[in-house]
Amino acid sequence: MSGPDVAGTPASTRCLTADDLDRLLVLRTFWFLSALTTVILTPLSVAWLIQGGFVSGTAGMVFVALVGWCAWRVRSRRIERADAYLHTLLVTLYGLLALIAWLQGGLNAPSLRWMAILPLMAIVAGAVRVGMVMSSAFVAQVVAQAFYAPTYLDAVRPWVLPNPAAQTLIATAGSLATFAVFGLVSMRWRRHVLEALDDARGQAHAASEARQRFLATMSHEIRTPLNGILGTASLLKNSMGTVHDQQYLVQLLEDSSHLLLRMLNDVLDWAKLEVGPLAMSQEPVNLQTLVRDGVGLFEAQAQGKGLRLTHSHDDPLPAALLGDGMRLRQVINNLLSNAIKFTHQGGVQVHLRCGVPSHPAAPDAVPMVWVRLEVSDTGIGLSAEQCVSLFQPFTQADQGITRQYGGTGLGLSISRELIRGMGGDITVTSQPGQGSTFVASWPMGEVPSQSEHQPPLAEVAAVVNELASSGQAHSLRVLVAEDHELNQLLLGEMLRHCDVQPQFVDNGAAAVQAVGTGAFDVLLMDYHMPEMDGLTAAHHIREHEQRLGLPAIYIVLVSGDVHLELSGEWREAGIDGLLLKPFVFTELARLIAERRSAAQTALK
Repeated sequence: MSGPDVAGTPASTRCLTADDLDRLLVLRTFWFLSALTTVILTPLSVAWLIQGGFVSGTAGMVFVALVGWCAWRVRSRRIERADAYLHTLLVTLYGLLALIAWLQGGLNAPSLRWMAILPLMAIVAGAVRVGMVMSSAFVAQVVAQAFYAPTYLDAVRPWVLPNPAAQTLIATAGSLATFAVFGLVSMRWRRHVLEALDDARGQAHAASEARQRFLATMSHEIRTPLNGILGTASLLKNSMGTVHDQQYLVQLLEDSSHLLLRMLNDVLDWAKLEVGPLAMSQEPVNLQTLVRDGVGLFEAQAQGKGLRLTHSHDDPLPAALLGDGMRLRQVINNLLSNAIKFTHQGGVQVHLRCGVPSHPAAPDAVPMVWVRLEVSDTGIGLSAEQCVSLFQPFTQADQGITRQYGGTGLGLSISRELIRGMGGDITVTSQPGQGSTFVASWPMGEVPSQSEHQPPLAEVAAVVNELASSGQAHSLRVLVAEDHELNQLLLGEMLRHCDVQPQFVDNGAAAVQAVGTGAFDVLLMDYHMPEMDGLTAAHHIREHEQRLGLPAIYIVLVSGDVHLELSGEWREAGIDGLLLKPFVFTELARLIAERRSAAQTALK
C-alpha cells in the first residue's frame, strides 16, 4: 500500500500584519517599475544610440542592466530587501533623468515629463521620504531650467536629444500612459489589500471567539472532575462505611483525577504544538498490541452504552515497527474516545493494515512501511461543512455538540498534528446520521534484524522484586530537591512504595551542597525553586563532578513547564531525564526500577 500524498504539515493560518501588506506593496511596485522601464527603455536606448544620442542611449542601457541585477537579487532573496532595491531603482532613474533633462535644457526638455511621475510612484509605494525629496528636487530643477541655460548646452544637446519632436511626443504620451496604468494597478492593489485586511480581521475575530468558547468550555469541563475529586475526598474524610464503600469512593476519585489529567494533557500538548513540532522517538512498536490495548481501555465504556467494539487487521502484520509508541497510543485512544462518545447505537470498528515495505536507494536508509488505521462508527455523523472545521483547535462540529457531549475540542486537532509530525495525515468521511470513518495513515521504519528488544517494564519490575525478595536488591540512594511541602509529602510516599527512603532539601543551593557531601544515585529536582533553580543547580553539580573526577549522579528534572521539554536547555545543563507534572505513580516507579536495575548491574 502506498502512502498518501502528504507534503508535510501545512503552515498554520495566521492573520496578515501591516508589515506583510507593506512588503507586498513594495514588492509589486518593484516588479511593476522593473518591467515597465525595461520594456520602454530597451528599444528607446537602441534607437537613441542609432540616431547619435550616445548619452541618453548609454544611460538607458546602464539602467536596464541595473534593473536586471536588482531583479535577480530580489528574486534570490525572496522579498527580504525589496524595499532597498526599489529605492535604488527610483533614485538612480530619477538621477539619470535629471541629468539628461538638464543637458536637454529649458522647460520643454522631454525628460522632465518622466521625472514628474516618479515622486508619485515612490509615495504610493511607501517611500514617502524619497518621494518628497524627489518632488522638491523636481521643483528646484524646473525653476533653474526656466531661468538659467549654460552655454555648453547647444554642444551636448544632440547627444541627449537626437530627435526632439519624437522624444517630446514619446515622453508626453508615455508618461501619461504610465501614470494611468500605475493608477489603475494601484487601485487594484488597494482593493486586494482591503480584502486581505477584511480576511485577516475575520480570522482574528473567529480565533478570538473560538478561544473564548474554549475558555468557557474548559471552565465548565474542569469543574466537573474537580467536583468529583473534592466531593469524594470529603466523603472519604468523613466516611464510616464499609471497605467496599471506601474502595468505590477511591475508584471515583481516581476516575475524576484521570479525567482532569486528560484535559490538562490536551491543553499542554496543544501548547507544545504551537511552539513547534514535537520530537518523535523511534523505538520498536507493536501496533497490534497498541490497538488491542486501546480497545480494552474503552471496552467497558462501550458495553455500558450497549455498543459493539471490535478490532481486526490484515495479515500479515510486522511484529514491530519503528515509531513513537506513546504518541501513537495517544492518537488511537483519541480516535476511539471520539467514536464512542458520538455513537449511541450500533458499534465501533477498528481496522489496521500495513503496506509493503519500500526499499530506499541509499544502502543505510531504513525501509519504510505505510500504516493505515481506520476507526469507523455508526454514530451521529457529520455534514461536509462540519468535516471542514472538525480538526480546527478549540472547536467542535457545532456548539450544540459541545453542550451535549462536552470536551475541550482539542483531541482531534492534536491527533492530526501528531500524525502529520510523523509524515502522515488523518482524514474523515462522514454523512449525517450514518456514522463516520477516520483514517490515519503514516510511515514507520522496519526494525533492523540486529536490533535488541528492550525488556518491558513488567520484566524489569519482576527482576527487581526477585532481587528484593532474596535480599540482594541495591539500596537506591535518592535525593529530592523540592520546595513545596505538599509535593514533598507526595513524592516521599510514592518513593516509600518503591522501597526507597529519600532525603529532602528545599532549594537548588541545598541540593548542590548535599550532592557535594553525600553519595546519591538519583537526584529528583524541581525546576522552579528559591535561591537556585534546577537548571543552575545541575550546572554546578556537573562542574563539581568534573573538577573532582566523581561519578555522575543521575539527575531527573521534575517540572510542569511545557516549553522546557522543547527547548533542550535541560540537556545542555547535563540533566539525564524529565519527569513532567502531573505524573502518576507508575511513571515514578518505572524510573526507580530502571535506576535500581542499572545500579545493580554496575555492582556485578
